[in-house]
Amino acid sequence: MRSRPTTSLEAALLALLGLLTSTCSGDRAAAAGDGHEVVLEAAGPDAEAPEATPAEPTRLYLRTASVDITPGLGTVLGGYGPPGGTRKATGVNDPLLATAALFTNDAGQALLLISADLEGWSADQADTGPGLRDVRAAVVDALADAVPLTAAQVLVGASHSHSATDMMGFWQKKNTPIPQSQLEQHRAWLVQLALAAASAQAVEVRLATGSSLLSGYTTRDQACSPELDEAVGVLQARRAIDGEPALTVVSFAMHPTLLGVGNRKVSADFVWGLRTELEAATGAPMLYLQGFEAAVHEGPALEALPGEPGSFERAYAMGQVVADAVLTTLPSLVESTDAGLESRASAVDCPLTGELLIAAIERFGVPFRTWYKTEQGYTVPGVEVSWHRLGPAELIAFPGEGSPGYARKLRALVVSPLALPVSQGNDALGYLVDPDEIAADTTGQLAANELKMGLGAGGGPCVWDAQAALGWFGGAWRSPGTPRR
Repeated sequence: MRSRPTTSLEAALLALLGLLTSTCSGDRAAAAGDGHEVVLEAAGPDAEAPEATPAEPTRLYLRTASVDITPGLGTVLGGYGPPGGTRKATGVNDPLLATAALFTNDAGQALLLISADLEGWSADQADTGPGLRDVRAAVVDALADAVPLTAAQVLVGASHSHSATDMMGFWQKKNTPIPQSQLEQHRAWLVQLALAAASAQAVEVRLATGSSLLSGYTTRDQACSPELDEAVGVLQARRAIDGEPALTVVSFAMHPTLLGVGNRKVSADFVWGLRTELEAATGAPMLYLQGFEAAVHEGPALEALPGEPGSFERAYAMGQVVADAVLTTLPSLVESTDAGLESRASAVDCPLTGELLIAAIERFGVPFRTWYKTEQGYTVPGVEVSWHRLGPAELIAFPGEGSPGYARKLRALVVSPLALPVSQGNDALGYLVDPDEIAADTTGQLAANELKMGLGAGGGPCVWDAQAALGWFGGAWRSPGTPRR
């Protein structure tokens, strides 16, 4: 499509977009590896396959791997500002990583978790290149001979760093899709990652779960709601042979925006410090799952941390705070013999009425995605939601940034010892806000900002109803007579 001069209406929209998105607002530097080397991280003796497949799983196995997904200089960074590609990477502070954890058991069940240092990745890129849905299909195909999976058994989450690659396409230039080479490269990295995990040495593990509260480090924008999810959720896989850590899964609800809109260096933000400190302390890889952090940013407790606001030192220090919370929790984790793995997913059509996203579509031609125009706005087809049981934990994936009110409600419906709400799970459709939070917001912040930066008022209820339809609420997934865990 041929470009044309910006009209006064478009200039006004640019100003509006900049205003709305402005709220998404360590001295240990490391350059990215040139070869994007895959690192196999599983350790321990080879796991022997059982001679027969039991009806109920009794043994759980883990394989892990990581890959460097640091983009080249000049790549558009996501998370801040209107479309236009104004924030481009000029350097690298710490490499972006993707980590995979492949769980299998002796009942033939499997679950693949991937956490990537990205702002978010859209499931659908229309006809401009692979979206995350295509990536998951490619992973399933690549692993077909080694570990048979369905797409529902693959959960990809983004850390949501605003100093990471734009894989949503919102921040590209007008009428310009994400470069196909960038999309293809990321697909290749994640397929390579999955293959590396599948070929890594398997370790028999037992899972241990727990959580702690980290108060004061987060707050809601403009005090729009008292709802906060301050839980640091921890799931650790420990080697059955000696009890040593093989993997630590960490969940926390906070925007990785400590580096601020002015930063141009690639970084995982506070997740960088969390990963560095926790992996050094445990000797095992960490996999980070972003919690429900709609309108959740830095709290007053950060003022006591070293470094100036917006500095790498401050971001690393925040990561160290989360790592310390995890390390303090580890001795009290409750170990489980539950080796069950289960995944449920569905795709539904959801309404799109968010003004910011509609303005970007109609005036700037981004992001590239499949939409259907309706009298009320647009419809987004095939929005996927998923639920996963990983032994004593339940993971609930929203295809965007869930609000803390939803996290609280989901925890009340989980019967397993640990609930892990996952934002940006297999898609990135902006904010998905609990209507009860909207109704209780006397500041107008959520209606004026968060509802515009996503599907709109109907997005959250659409996703919630789809989760309910999966049939897991309140332990409905359990076989009759199964005791509450």
